[in-house]
Amino acid sequence: MQLRSWVAWVAGITVLAWSIVAVVQAQTVTSSDITNAVPSSFVDAATTTPDPAGPPPVSPVAAVQEPQPPVTFSDIADAVPSRFFDAATTTPDPDNGNKLLIGFNTGFDPETWTVNEFTASTAAFHHAFAMDTISFLIVAPKDYYIARITYTQTGAHAASRTSRAAGGVHWVVDGVAAELGLFNTDPTLSGTVDLTGQNKILVPVSITCGLFTFAPPLVGSAAISITSAEVLVELLPLRQ
Repeated sequence: MQLRSWVAWVAGITVLAWSIVAVVQAQTVTSSDITNAVPSSFVDAATTTPDPAGPPPVSPVAAVQEPQPPVTFSDIADAVPSRFFDAATTTPDPDNGNKLLIGFNTGFDPETWTVNEFTASTAAFHHAFAMDTISFLIVAPKDYYIARITYTQTGAHAASRTSRAAGGVHWVVDGVAAELGLFNTDPTLSGTVDLTGQNKILVPVSITCGLFTFAPPLVGSAAISITSAEVLVELLPLRQ
């Protein structure tokens, strides 16, 4: 009886040991266990190795930047009253005080029988060419200086057969003239002047845009227009 009890006890211990080994093996991740749902695409199971024991990776979080105080836009004026650029409706963006939204005239001029929008067109009741200059003064808030100024405009164009639609934009920033771009078709463009390190707290800006169209008599048509424009100012702290 004692021999039988001893044999049963040994058998029970053996079964328990094999059960522990099976559990450990089931919880151990090896390279043979790694598979991916889409072979040869995206994640590659063949080159993926088990992650060593350790805390899970933490996703990087971008540092939150404090909003910059708004600049002051003043002395806003345009060269052609009642047409093209409109100084009266040019105003800072209500959601970003460092962005100036440039206004445009609309409607119809009863004296010249032409539209007031910033459009050049060979169609009736339009100007074959359109040009205007808008100017303003940028003043930085206390303890900041003007580091970069970016002008961006968007527009539309259309030309058929041998017709042409073209234009260009130039600006003068703090007394320095520069070309923003010339275009034969799409008037959409953007340009930046970098004043970093110059500690400019007051910068005058003027922007001149010109649009031109041409079409042979009774053959083809052309049109080009500026539909939106804005100026974005970036600031940096003044060195104390």
